[in-house]
Amino acid sequence: MLDIFYIFIAFGIGFGNATQLVMISAISKSRGSVEGAFTSLVSTVLGIALILSFLALRQGNIALPQPLDRLTFYLFLTALCLVALLTVMKGLNVYFAITGLFALPFLIGAGLIGPKIGVGLYLVIVLAGQMTGAVVHDHFGTFGNAIHRFDLLRALGIFALLTGVVLVRGVR
Repeated sequence: MLDIFYIFIAFGIGFGNATQLVMISAISKSRGSVEGAFTSLVSTVLGIALILSFLALRQGNIALPQPLDRLTFYLFLTALCLVALLTVMKGLNVYFAITGLFALPFLIGAGLIGPKIGVGLYLVIVLAGQMTGAVVHDHFGTFGNAIHRFDLLRALGIFALLTGVVLVRGVR
């Protein structure tokens, strides 16, 4: 029963990844593809720095070699990324600042969920969530992207992906 919980979480992580990619695509229209990726990356590093700062405050240390085990390092990194994010966000809608945060569940989930259900199953579920999310975002043209309506062929594609999840998972 716990596997089903992890499967739903991984699927949601994949849907979030699709949202991140759609947001990067929207940023890229006005800034360029590398700049869109950079905006997302700065947000991701800021999110990880904040999490590690919190862990350092709570636990007193981080399980990384010096100087990466110190709270001061993560506070500095947080400040640096915050300045970079505020700078790169000039002229963009404020909600694009969270673009990189969609990567955090994927990365952390690989370490938390992957060992419990298997990395292969984790990845195929995330991919199914990504593709489902991408089809939903395409249908509605979210964040100003092109509209590609949901149709029977796309439905069959999602069904095939979900069938792949069942095949990778196997009978348990």
